[in-house]
Amino acid sequence: MGTEDPALVFIPEGLGRPTAEVLDALIYALWESWFAPGDARIRGAIAAAQWLGQVRRHGPVSGEDRAPVRLAVVNEHDLALAVVFGLPHANREVDARMAQGVADMLAFAMGTTDNIPVPLVHRHLPPSAA
Repeated sequence: MGTEDPALVFIPEGLGRPTAEVLDALIYALWESWFAPGDARIRGAIAAAQWLGQVRRHGPVSGEDRAPVRLAVVNEHDLALAVVFGLPHANREVDARMAQGVADMLAFAMGTTDNIPVPLVHRHLPPSAA
């Protein structure tokens, strides 16, 4: 790891997407959450990124205390999709929109999609916040 700041290298290697791109996606989600604080999909994307970054210890859908290694990330993604599609083994306590955000962020981090989980829509603060 050398002299790098460990806070900047917190997403496990081998997920399929460079850490900087996942961090950009998190920044976009955080920015957009300012404009839509109640959006469950955005909250899910943020929760997934926090788990990947080991800010939270529990998987955002499973609730299990586990490190975000590749197999755990794939499993958490599958559990999120189970909620989205209403499969019998889905966690009924998780909102489907929140699960969609989790699935989107994890798929992006794994490199299985190039779609940004929460696209940057708002380029400027609204006049009331400036």
